[in-house]
Amino acid sequence: MNMERARTAVAAHFDEQGRPHVLSFTWRGSVIHPAATGRTWVDAAGRHVLVMTGAGAVFELLLDRPNLDWWVVRAPCGFGPLLA
Repeated sequence: MNMERARTAVAAHFDEQGRPHVLSFTWRGSVIHPAATGRTWVDAAGRHVLVMTGAGAVFELLLDRPNLDWWVVRAPCGFGPLLA
């Protein structure tokens, strides 16, 4: 599966069921602390996590499990394109 994505640094903890709870991630040089972690799901690309900022902006993060790399695969309008 090919998708547009941008690498990100993520601080997270995982609950007893293995679900990630994102504490912070980087976007365009800024550290973002989500107000909430939403829906998570797993597909062939990896573990997807929706996070919401205090202002209500929703980002989709992706954990590529084999490499343990995190990616932003969807950002709200007004936050710039994934690939600059």
